[in-house]
Amino acid sequence: MRSTSGKADAVTSHIPIFGQIAGITVPPTTRRDTTHGPRSDIRSVMARNAYSELRKAQVVSQTKSQLQEEALRIRREELQNPSGKNGQPLSLRTICDNVTAAHYKESKKWIPLSHATLAKHARGGRKLSDFNAKKSWLTAGEATVLIDYALELAARSFPFSRTRLREHADEIIRAKLGESFEGVGDNWVDRFTTKHHVRLKACWSSSLDDSRARAVNPTNNDAFYNLYEHVKGGCGNPEDAVPDELVYGADETGIQSGVGGRERVFAPASASVQHQRRSGDRENITVLPTICADGTYLAPTTIFKGDGFQVKWCQENPLNSSLGYSKKGYTDGEIGVAWIKDFDEQTKAKANGRYRLLLVDGHNSHYTRGFLVYARAHRIYVVCYPSHSTHIYQGLDVVIFAVLKRYWSEERDKFERETKDKVSKTNFLRVYAAAHVRAFTPENIKAAFRKTGLIPFNRAVVTPEMMAPSLETSSQGTIPLADQQASPIRVISRLLVEHKARKRRADQAEDADQSPSKTPRTHPPMPSFPQTPSRHREPITTPSPFLRSMHTPCSQPCTPSHYAVLLAAPPSTIREEQLMNALRDAEKRIEILKDNNRILQAQTVMQHTYVGTVRAELQVREEKGNKKKSRKLNADGLPKLLSGDIFFEKVVEDDERREQEKADKAERQVVRGETSELRRKWAEEDVARKLRNAQMVEAWKKKVKEWEIERDRAKEAQQRPKWTKPTKPKAEPAKLKSWTKRGTAQAASVADAEQDEVHESEDDMESSDSDDDED
Repeated sequence: MRSTSGKADAVTSHIPIFGQIAGITVPPTTRRDTTHGPRSDIRSVMARNAYSELRKAQVVSQTKSQLQEEALRIRREELQNPSGKNGQPLSLRTICDNVTAAHYKESKKWIPLSHATLAKHARGGRKLSDFNAKKSWLTAGEATVLIDYALELAARSFPFSRTRLREHADEIIRAKLGESFEGVGDNWVDRFTTKHHVRLKACWSSSLDDSRARAVNPTNNDAFYNLYEHVKGGCGNPEDAVPDELVYGADETGIQSGVGGRERVFAPASASVQHQRRSGDRENITVLPTICADGTYLAPTTIFKGDGFQVKWCQENPLNSSLGYSKKGYTDGEIGVAWIKDFDEQTKAKANGRYRLLLVDGHNSHYTRGFLVYARAHRIYVVCYPSHSTHIYQGLDVVIFAVLKRYWSEERDKFERETKDKVSKTNFLRVYAAAHVRAFTPENIKAAFRKTGLIPFNRAVVTPEMMAPSLETSSQGTIPLADQQASPIRVISRLLVEHKARKRRADQAEDADQSPSKTPRTHPPMPSFPQTPSRHREPITTPSPFLRSMHTPCSQPCTPSHYAVLLAAPPSTIREEQLMNALRDAEKRIEILKDNNRILQAQTVMQHTYVGTVRAELQVREEKGNKKKSRKLNADGLPKLLSGDIFFEKVVEDDERREQEKADKAERQVVRGETSELRRKWAEEDVARKLRNAQMVEAWKKKVKEWEIERDRAKEAQQRPKWTKPTKPKAEPAKLKSWTKRGTAQAASVADAEQDEVHESEDDMESSDSDDDED
């Protein structure tokens, strides 16, 4: 490399470290380039992450641009304070070599600079990066808007694909260039994402159910942690506070013995996918594990699919797991009651009379009457997570189950390799026990409670980013104002929304006060939480989702003109007069723009308030519809203290309602049976009636024919017929259908008429008897 002179070391001290930007290691070679020093190999492979060729070129271009900026800065300093020999500034070639050497010394990456390019920049020439930026389809501001929009929709679980990113870019460009624009090129998306790789990158998507996206929202989040904190503290009674070692979490998971997950395997170099044979048995086996916050776990419960218990299921049971069965292989109300009894047997010695806290999901087997009666009688608090949110709040789902499924696949494959047998119900417990012990370690169990914010208690584990998918169905307005702008518009909008919210809460409180009081409570009372569920909110459709999420700009408070004094002075030349007139015109245009901006701000406030009000009204209307349609006890999806008095009363009422419905159904079945018998008898009698009517008509027709013969004879003899024409007999009417409403009413009227006739006859007899007595 060319030798440096003068203050070379001083120059290198001004060079920043660019190693984090360049990311390419190119050692200097022995071959020299007379202009640029050692050659750089852009195609070199990175030690850590293999960049694409486009990314490598972009990184080098960005780093080179920054080094050129640094060289230009040094050149300007040299012109003011020369540091070369004889008081001369360093040459352009020397500055470029020094900057390149300093960068290589810090980052071990060789980026050569051209002294000719530095000379052009020193003369005020335009940089290549600026020239290329002018040729971009999108300006820097438009690219920022597009990226912000893509990130916001990604936070709401509506991420862009390559096609959608390209479509939105085309829309922005067509709005600027016209409909004649054909669209960006095929490689534009790659170049755009590479250029903005710091904020935007491609990754694989993972499906998220709509119900789960709506469930994790600020309302449910605050309600759950408030409820958990209240119950763990003893429900208002410090003596009943639950210590950490008595906090338990329970859940169920399904295991299919013949289905395994993906794993990295070795295959021929030409293969892209390698198949792995399994037994293919998809019969579900349900396992109900329970973990404790102190890092321990209870013996799990295993549920097999079957109509009855089979003796061959008795096998080696290392975990001392309880066995159960059901027709579908899932838990139900009967199994739930047996499970809570087993839970009490395993934990009552450790509790020693103290309250225990059990966290469960909203499965109906966790709030049957038998389940809750036993829990209330044995000092067990049962808290339910918000519906469809166990992927956030349930520690087993967050930490344990993924590890368990991986270990289960490994242990099953190991068992089948060693024994040459397949996993079935007869050997499941032994194979599962090995995976269970590996997954349910004290570290994993404590991490499950820590990552869900339960122990130690930490609400902040559920971040706003995790709740962002619920924004799409939030009852709050979705036309946000820019947070960075200091405007009274935000204050006015917030006050209007809060006023309407207070009014709705006051109306709800008044309705609650007028409702009849419940029976006295015997269990610690539940805390008061907002009863406005937000997981069932449907989005309001708008012409475009882009309008729903765009940030409406707000201007700074209007200030008087800064040029009033300048414009008040008389001009001294014609040029000054022209400039002052131009300034006055500009001031007028600015005032017009300010007036338009005030109108837009006022419209934004009204839109913000209107959207919030409409969404709240739609939410209330939807809740009323859900209450009429759904009869589930946990239909609102909010967290609940299942063992509390309020929810237990609902369970008792629901059981009574179900028993009444069952009795009504049995009664309807009896009536239906009686009706069927009446229908059968009526049908038989009606067939006989129709037969009698048919016979009667045939007899009448026979008599009519005989009369016609007699009539013809008498007519020939000029005599009268010996008898008149037989009249058609009256058909026997059908009997009333006593099982119908009309038949019942007619039968009742006939019975009343007969009863009246009986009374009349009795009155006549009494009157005749009285006449005889008088005689």
